[in-house]
Amino acid sequence: MGLLGGSFNPAHLAHLAIADAASREFSLDRVVFIPGRQPPHKDPADLAPAEDRYLMLVLAVAGRPDFSVSRFELDRSGTTYTAETMEHFKREYSGADLFFIAGADSILELDTWKNPERLFELGRVVGVVRPGYPASDTPDVAERVEWLVMTPLDITSTDIRHRVREGRPIADLVPLGVLEYITETGLYKG
Repeated sequence: MGLLGGSFNPAHLAHLAIADAASREFSLDRVVFIPGRQPPHKDPADLAPAEDRYLMLVLAVAGRPDFSVSRFELDRSGTTYTAETMEHFKREYSGADLFFIAGADSILELDTWKNPERLFELGRVVGVVRPGYPASDTPDVAERVEWLVMTPLDITSTDIRHRVREGRPIADLVPLGVLEYITETGLYKG
């Protein structure tokens, strides 16, 4: 089981491509997307409401039985750390081999996370190499990371939010359901 966490602010095509690539490379039966209520390394002022981010993810994975969205971190109060999330999934799916999937940008900060060693005790850690983040620059704690090299989609949530504010198109960057949700709700316009 792959666990793909993040702010998903908003969910976009690169998130789905990462899940697909990890599924193929590591023969995963399922990838669970886990939106964080308040990721510890993100500024709360930059985040859309948690419920909006959750609903966009649900729309993004619609029709994909191998993908699901968990409310685990959203339904908890305060900050949830990745090790706690992995402990939850290890208890919930005791027979499953867990693969925590993160972008290389997150892996580069792994030594600043709370209890990063615990991640390796609970499962395998997969770092996704994307433009601008060479795997060779990882901190010592990440020496056991398994790298997934994939054809990069240079899409970021930050760029999508800027495009929406500027009135530029995003149809080629997000799933149709996410595009419709952003358009209908006016999310990211302000």
